Amino acid sequence: MQKRRHQTKHPSWVRLAVRLAGWVSVALFLPLALGILLDKSTGLSPLGLLLGMSVGMLIALTIVLRIIRNRLLILSPIVDAEDNKESL
Repeated sequence: MQKRRHQTKHPSWVRLAVRLAGWVSVALFLPLALGILLDKSTGLSPLGLLLGMSVGMLIALTIVLRIIRNRLLILSPIVDAEDNKESL
């Protein structure tokens, strides 16, 4: 059996953690930067910052919850009620 050339030594959870950190950082800082630019261009000083922080936190929370849900479904797939009755 041939080995892969670029096989990583990191476990899958490390790759997942790095990917999650990247997505969350983009989701937090991009709306925040857009809010700051909105503040500077319109003069509504705290409103753009607060709006950017709020939107960024909602996006980051959504990303984290989706990744957690997907990983839980991989680890523990949903079992039908009929399967539960048969196992009893």
